[in-house]
Amino acid sequence: MVDEKTDFFENTDNFAKTANIPSIQIITCDFDFKPKISIVIPTYKRVDLLKEAIDSAIHQIGYENYDILVVDNDPERYCDTEALLMSYNCSRLIYYKNTENIGMFGNWNRCIELARGEWTCMLHDDDKLESNYLRDLSEIIDSKSDAGFISCRLKLLNQNKDENKNFKNNILRSLRVFSDSFLKVSKVNNNDFLFGFNAYLVGSCFKKELAIQIGGFNADYFPSADYYFVVKFQYNFNNVYHLRKKNYIYRILNNESLNLTTSRFFLINDFHFQNFLIKYNRFKISFLLYFLNKEYVINRLQTQRDTYNVQVELDSVLKELKIPLHYKSFLYQYLGKLMLKILTVYRLLVKF
Repeated sequence: MVDEKTDFFENTDNFAKTANIPSIQIITCDFDFKPKISIVIPTYKRVDLLKEAIDSAIHQIGYENYDILVVDNDPERYCDTEALLMSYNCSRLIYYKNTENIGMFGNWNRCIELARGEWTCMLHDDDKLESNYLRDLSEIIDSKSDAGFISCRLKLLNQNKDENKNFKNNILRSLRVFSDSFLKVSKVNNNDFLFGFNAYLVGSCFKKELAIQIGGFNADYFPSADYYFVVKFQYNFNNVYHLRKKNYIYRILNNESLNLTTSRFFLINDFHFQNFLIKYNRFKISFLLYFLNKEYVINRLQTQRDTYNVQVELDSVLKELKIPLHYKSFLYQYLGKLMLKILTVYRLLVKF
């Protein structure tokens, strides 16, 4: 349970929570050497889209030193997923099956544990990689010796709408294109995570040993444990880089993010998390940032409606977070959105 007292940076060994549940290996990789990178695909009963994910991992161009690990959270033997994996004739492919369902984040942690590579790339079973994904990542790994985590931008594949809409308006999109022309890869700093920037876990590549060192993903922080993992990674190691290129295809279809209860948890948990970061950093303008966080809840709720078509009831969320209802007035929303856009422009042109 997340609340205002939660210490999001607490050291917890989340791998130990499922250590008593073994995974059995169904397919063994034919490589006789340890790969530099492992593309890991946690999966559970999504065989139709899983094939697209695996195919995108197999058909990488310009990079060879990698393997592909699929960890199935469905303990049933000889299921459709197992049949799909057995149909491949790929020397890079490894397939494990958990003997019990260990939960979504438990399976993500298991993927990290079982990965053979020094670097681990997380690919969801309903998403896809661009063919140049590994080539671009390897160039950053080679050129940024201090890097421990590399994220990239997402290409949204929204199959719930006739037209794929971005979160930003045209002006901010233009500024992003302008800033991208000068800086392809940038280093993240701690303050970038306030109100707007998200170094996504999906499409990211990180050092396995560092992920284990910070305890992996904490299921108690559902549904935002992946985001908190990224921020904790940055605050611990200060080695997160961001590739300003859309190399990961994120599918919005029957996604956990579309669930009404889940979307509500996103809003509430992230409000507490942003307040935690403000308090943790001891900003001189904390009073302003606390105000912005209240408006950010409303702004994110609108984003959820536009992107996922989820209608979370605003007043009940504000009441639970003890945010006065006047924060949803036109004046407060206008001031909040204006300041958020100023921060976004600053981040795009100066910081990130």
